[in-house]
Amino acid sequence: MRNIIRVCFSVFFIVLCFRTAHAQQGNVWEFENHRGLDFNYTPPKIISSSLSDSISQSAASIADCHGKMLFYGTIGLIYNRYDKRMPNGSSNTNGSGTIYIVPFPNDSSKYYYFYRYLAACVPNQMGQSCGLYYSIIDMSLDSGRGDVISGQKNITLNASPGSYTIVKNSDGTDYWIVSVMGADSVYVYPLTSSGIGNPKKQKVNASFSYPFFVKADHKGDKITMSGLELSSYTYAAVQFNFNNTYGVISNPVPFFDYSNSGLNSFPYVAEYSPDDSFIYLSSENPVSTGHDQYLYQCETAYPGNTLIKLYQKLNYHFGGWGSLQLGPDNKIYFALPGDSFINVIPYPDKRSTSSDIEINAVDLRPERLYSYLPNIYFPVRKIKFSGQDSVCVDSIHFTNISDTTYFQSFKWYFGDGDSSLAYSPWHAYKKPGAYSVLLVGINDCKAHLYFSDSVHVFLPALKGFNVNSITYSCQKSVLSIHNAVNATGQTYLYNYGDSAKFASDTIHTYRQAGKYVISQAVSNGNCLDTLRDTVSINIEPIPVAGFTIT
Repeated sequence: MRNIIRVCFSVFFIVLCFRTAHAQQGNVWEFENHRGLDFNYTPPKIISSSLSDSISQSAASIADCHGKMLFYGTIGLIYNRYDKRMPNGSSNTNGSGTIYIVPFPNDSSKYYYFYRYLAACVPNQMGQSCGLYYSIIDMSLDSGRGDVISGQKNITLNASPGSYTIVKNSDGTDYWIVSVMGADSVYVYPLTSSGIGNPKKQKVNASFSYPFFVKADHKGDKITMSGLELSSYTYAAVQFNFNNTYGVISNPVPFFDYSNSGLNSFPYVAEYSPDDSFIYLSSENPVSTGHDQYLYQCETAYPGNTLIKLYQKLNYHFGGWGSLQLGPDNKIYFALPGDSFINVIPYPDKRSTSSDIEINAVDLRPERLYSYLPNIYFPVRKIKFSGQDSVCVDSIHFTNISDTTYFQSFKWYFGDGDSSLAYSPWHAYKKPGAYSVLLVGINDCKAHLYFSDSVHVFLPALKGFNVNSITYSCQKSVLSIHNAVNATGQTYLYNYGDSAKFASDTIHTYRQAGKYVISQAVSNGNCLDTLRDTVSINIEPIPVAGFTIT
């Protein structure tokens, strides 16, 4: 008697349910009009801010690598983490503009506080006109609460009314400051541990009729600018290639045009999705009496051919443009000026429809958001993994696609009691069921970031049979099969290799001699498998009676 039993364990399907990690230094947002969001909570918690309503229309904040607030401010005022004005932080100029906070390369105690002053381009009380300025903040001052360094405040970088953005250098340490200089020029300043260097002055094949906004993608190889004129495009949004190794901007591609595309609105704020596959763009029709507000989405690779409208709010009757900012939870937040609510795009990495937007998701009442959402320069600290769909194999491979330059180590928890320190491990589950797989990334200050997926494990069907007996009789042989597995919840069908079809019978009658392939087909409802074996059958002939008389 031969036993033929083969048993394997594996993952049949992995169903991924996206979760996210926090980006730490962008975890706390402060707005004007006494409101802010703390992303150390899920969902983000509404917090109070010391910033009152002003004309700056912009605010900024930064946390440490644990997600704890360090300082925040507007163009005119800078506050420490205790909501007190820094001793030397209250004399900055006032006016509308854009603010970015950038840590010193290789010095975690100091920060650049960049701001663009733009208030009708006239000198303020300090004699400042339109331009890009910065101050330097040292967190060791004021007993560790931080302050603007004396003599390092309101330093002029350039006198352009154009907007600017911050791009991470490809070396992972330094930065580029990309500043629109008007006409058709862009200045690209290197920011290194030695300070801010001389700009690379570059001409681009576009003119800036009114340089509203500049935004880089998270990889640092694309930049979108709004308010440009290019060929027949007027007040256009244009995407450029950017070489973040050498600081070179090139290849303008327009994809939104006020005058020629029938969109009838001015593009303003752009934001990229976490994986940079999509661009989101807010716009306003200032000609309409109602200041109609819109939100568009397009594919980064083909922006001009994929533009769709996701949202509109007609007759809004409040001037200004909607602001966009990617949150540390990998959702995009979209706010209209003067509104008491913030809308949320929960899955910005996929093609969206208007129904995908969570309208009024964040309630700021009784306050209103008079400033724009803060500009967070930090690249998304992506911690994420993927798992391939597997069919009846021995193990599953989890592929780590996190930011390798940010995390020093990783640890996996597979939900079945096992764990691993491997970067992209293989793992075999021994029982079916639903498991929560957790990936923990640990950064250089030992802060932990998390990503989890729901994993549904279906084991393959268990197969196995043996030939129990063969009974020979006149002109036939009867074969008896024994199911060697008989697992609960499985179905078994047999084919005996002759003209008979699959059946559940374990007894079969042969009427011709020969070799036959016996097949056992097994199903557990999720996975199919088949086991085969060959058997030799003899048929006894009909005895022939005969005798002779001698």
